[in-house]
Amino acid sequence: MIQRLNPTIIRAALINRIKERTAKNCYDKVPTNAIVPFYALPTVLQKPDDSKTMARDTFEILIHAFADGSSSINIDTLTTGLYEAFSDELILSDGYEVTLQQFEGVNQIYEQEDGSDMAVVSLRLTVFYGYKMKV
Repeated sequence: MIQRLNPTIIRAALINRIKERTAKNCYDKVPTNAIVPFYALPTVLQKPDDSKTMARDTFEILIHAFADGSSSINIDTLTTGLYEAFSDELILSDGYEVTLQQFEGVNQIYEQEDGSDMAVVSLRLTVFYGYKMKV
């Protein structure tokens, strides 16, 4: 039986990659005492993306980058660090393979009430998890 990938596994793999490659904290739920700079992954959307022969899902991930708002260089440094963290393929557990890993850019940059900046960056992953067969 073909088993779809749980979005929690994707979220955990992304958080681990960001922490390892950027040396910044990354949260799925931001604690009230979080100190900037940090990343957050509040949204992981999963959509079926099957082809005629392959079972696949596409994940749309919105990554939030929080930086000191005193200069635009701070938020640019965080977004660049994110791109570099995913410059090579994300490796998942057995039976799952990332076939597309693509940043869709910075959607928006918001100025927060506390004076920090938040950039929203979109990442799209397509994950292959099995071949379809007629019986």
